[in-house]
Amino acid sequence: MNIDSIIQSVTNSARFLGRELTEKALVLIYALCDERTPAWARTVIFGAVAYLLNPLDACPDPIPFVGLADDMAALLGAIATITGVISPEHFARARETASGIFG
Repeated sequence: MNIDSIIQSVTNSARFLGRELTEKALVLIYALCDERTPAWARTVIFGAVAYLLNPLDACPDPIPFVGLADDMAALLGAIATITGVISPEHFARARETASGIFG
């Protein structure tokens, strides 16, 4: 799976995921695309985004209120782990992309 297809998967799921979860995923994806991101951080990012996009996870996504909680926890955990690697540019690009998706 390449970066473009990962971004497309998140974009296709955006309405279901909601703006906040989509934006967090995009921050990680843009950090993943950045050549300055070290390998260890890429591994963390890939794991969190794969968990988000995997239909089989700890709390099935269609369950109201709790279904996406584990996905958000995975994304926030990844962001906290690699916080020194994420740049303001990653956040800005994610915000801009989310604005394009959600209006």
